[in-house]
Amino acid sequence: MRSLRQKSSSAFYTIKLYFLELTILARLHLWEEANKCLSQALEFAYKKEMRPYVYKLTYIRTHLIILEEGHKDSPEVYRQAILALEQMIDTHRNMVQNLERETFLMVRLMRIITASKPDEISGLISHYSPDTQKLLNAIYAHIQGDSTTIDELLHMRSFYIVDGVDFPTI
Repeated sequence: MRSLRQKSSSAFYTIKLYFLELTILARLHLWEEANKCLSQALEFAYKKEMRPYVYKLTYIRTHLIILEEGHKDSPEVYRQAILALEQMIDTHRNMVQNLERETFLMVRLMRIITASKPDEISGLISHYSPDTQKLLNAIYAHIQGDSTTIDELLHMRSFYIVDGVDFPTI
């Protein structure tokens, strides 16, 4: 994987290879190597101004911490989850359709956030456009066990699942 990445002249394929390598390393529970690969991928994404991939990498960082430590109630996990959610929403801005394509990421992040600090979710939601607020409120209602008009969408899963965690699609 690494040699392919080094030979690639395409930023798009290089970042895809990083994602694939991260998924494999996480599946093998090679945390140190996964964290090193993640740092390299983030550096590459920032350098190449590949903003849509940064939130996915932050999402992966959140879950690498959880998988490595075995729990999700640390301040660092909460901080990374908030950061990933904010990056995701800021990347897609008012294009809710793009956010809906990756609701499995948003559901997972909001579960982490509400588990840590349930009182702060409404303050977080209020910062966004009405359409984004509607989506975030539906996700929050879904997490609370309430039925929503988009429940089917909120049950969507990723093609890449590692230890029960939906990893971003490549």
